[in-house]
This record gives sequence, C-alpha cells and structure tokens, in this order.
Amino acid sequence: ELREAEHATLEKVKGMRPILLRLSHSLLAKAMSQWRAAARVVHWETVVRDSSAQTRLGAAFLLLETQVRRSLHSKERSTVDGCWKIWTTAVSAHTYSLCKEATQRYALLIKKIKSGVTSWDSLNPGDQKELQLIISLWRSAGEHGLAEAQSNLGTMHALGRGVTLNEEIAVLYYKKAAAQGHIESMLNLGFMHQTGRGVLQSDEQSVQWFLEAATKGNARAQLNMGILHESGVGIEQDDAKAADWYQKAIKKGDPQAMMNLALLCESGRGDGSLNADDHVGLAQLYLKAASLGLADAQTIAGDLYLEGRGVTQSNAEAAKWYRKAADQGSSEAQENLAKMYLEGVGLNQSYAAAAHWFHLSAEQGE
Repeated sequence: ELREAEHATLEKVKGMRPILLRLSHSLLAKAMSQWRAAARVVHWETVVRDSSAQTRLGAAFLLLETQVRRSLHSKERSTVDGCWKIWTTAVSAHTYSLCKEATQRYALLIKKIKSGVTSWDSLNPGDQKELQLIISLWRSAGEHGLAEAQSNLGTMHALGRGVTLNEEIAVLYYKKAAAQGHIESMLNLGFMHQTGRGVLQSDEQSVQWFLEAATKGNARAQLNMGILHESGVGIEQDDAKAADWYQKAIKKGDPQAMMNLALLCESGRGDGSLNADDHVGLAQLYLKAASLGLADAQTIAGDLYLEGRGVTQSNAEAAKWYRKAADQGSSEAQENLAKMYLEGVGLNQSYAAAAHWFHLSAEQGE
C-alpha cells in the first residue's frame, strides 16, 4: 500500500513543478528534502528505524499549505490535497498493520511463557530482542495515534515489561487511548485510580472510569460497578443496582458476576429476581460459573453436591468439582478433597493422596 501511495504521490509531484518553482529556493530545498526522506519509507522495518518519516512528509505538505496555499489556483490546491489524502490513507492502514504485527508477535511470546519454555524474568537474548521489536512496533503505531497501540504501551509501562516500570507514563498512554474511546484503557484507568498507581488514589475517579467503560458494554467494568454498588465504595450502596450490573455482565458470560449475584441473593439481598430459598436457581448460577472455570464457584459446586443443595446429592460429583478447583490452587478445595480421600467419600480411600492435598493446602496457610 505504501509503495502504491509513493508512486501515486510522486506522479502528482511531477504535476506540481510549476507550484514548486514559485517557492523560494530555500523553501523548495527544505520541502523536497523532507519529501524525499519520507518517500523512502516503504517497509515496516524502515518505519521502526525511523518512525518520524511520515511526520516529515506531513511537515512538507504543511509547509506548502501554510506558505503557498493562498496563492494556489484551485487545480493546484486540489493536487496538494490529493497527495495528502493518498499518504494519510496509506499511513493509517500501515499503522494498523504495525500494531497487528506487534500484537501477533506478543501473543506468541506469551504462549512460550505460559508453556514454561521461558519466563519474563529470564528471557533469552533472542526473546529480549523480540520484545524490544514488539515495543518498537507499538511505539511507532502509537505515535501515529492508534489507540490500541497506546493502550498496549500503557500496559508495558505498568508492568515494567520490556521498559522501565513507570506507572505515571502508563496512565498517560491509557488516557491518550481512552480519549479516543478505547474501552480497555478506560477500565485500566479505573484500576489505576482505585489502587493509586500512577495517580492519586480516588474511589470517585475510579467509579467514573469504570462507569464509562461499563456503559459502553465492557463486562469487567460492569462487574466492578456491581461490586462497588454492593460495597458502597466511592458510590451509593445499592443492592438492586449491584444486581442490575451483575445481570448485565452475566449476559456477556462473566462467571464472577454469576457467582457474585448468587451470593448476593443467597444472603437475602439483590433485586428480588432470586431469593435465598430458591436453591435450584442459585445452584444453576453457581454451576454455570463453575463450568466456565471459576475456581471459587467450582468449590461452591462441590459443596452443593456434597450437601445436595439445589442439586441431587452426589459425593462423586462433589469430588469432581473440588478437584477442578484444587487444580487451580484453591486451598479450600484442596482441603476438602484431602478429607474426601482420607475418609474414602466419593473417592477410593488414599492416605497418600490425602497427605498430598493437605500439604498443598497447608502451604497456602490453610
């Protein structure tokens, strides 16, 4: 796309020779110098090495715009505008491709780390070089105003990943992206204000950012609004509003919202859609959250089957759900699973397995 834009631009430049000849010699030299430098940018590798090239191109056009536009005939002015449109369109498409390239590379690096091949604290030289390339790509795209890249740079600075940890800079990047309507950045700004990272701690500011992201449909922000209304932190305490926000997040499949709503209603609060005596309805919410992988809900699912609360009593099902939660590190589930092995309830009795799970639970202070 850039090659085509370069060719089309240079073709139009040929038609602008009469315009350029009307400029002073020094002005012409300066404009053409910037033009040539920018026209050489045709590969993303070059953009990484010199991300200001398109800016210099813009400066050249701006130079023509401000110095001679008033004296241009309509046809000549159209030629200038045509050049500018071609390049801005190409740069916009190219900026998106930079961010996409970086995001794909980052996903592969994350996959390596999750698989245990390497870790953030011990990246080999090749992976360190890859991380720096990713950041360079995002930085180049961010400099051209792409919100997604700015948000990613914010996260890198917030985590100190590939760059020096600087939460103030992270906030600045998040704000740039949020100003363009980037919802994930709004959510992150909510967390930054909530914890006082990079900014003064402010529950009220945190609520404002969460609310903005929530009204735009972000499930995590909707969950947070439910939590805040339930607790009354930074906003009025209101169980009905908490339940309403949880319901919104549930519609988007958020398992934590499912469990929170069930807990709220089980305690006799909420919006009346469920009550504490509706054991079947509550169990359905817990089990849905558990099936989506939420460890705390899986532990509760184990309790439900062990007690036969809202479900048909089944020791085997209880053990199954405890095991799922235990594998995710739930100390409560590990202890419950250990007891079942110890007593041979729902499982073949095994003192060795019981000792194993008791030990894992004890390591977490339980």
